[in-house]
Amino acid sequence: MRAVVEAAAFLELSPDEVLDPDFAVKELESMVYLLGQLSEDEKRQLVAFTRTEAERASSVDYREFLRQFPEAMGL
Repeated sequence: MRAVVEAAAFLELSPDEVLDPDFAVKELESMVYLLGQLSEDEKRQLVAFTRTEAERASSVDYREFLRQFPEAMGL
């Protein structure tokens, strides 16, 4: 789970100088599709994971990303 969330955070939070925005959007859309294939139990586990991680996050940007992750990913 952590790898998926970290990859999505990299795509979402990287500045345009580091990562092409069109590429980032395309990859995030692919992640949304693939995460949509998870079972309801797997989705619940991923949502719970992001909530727990958000409570621990020291970075404000990363914390906000984690809080928005479930809705943004269609979970």
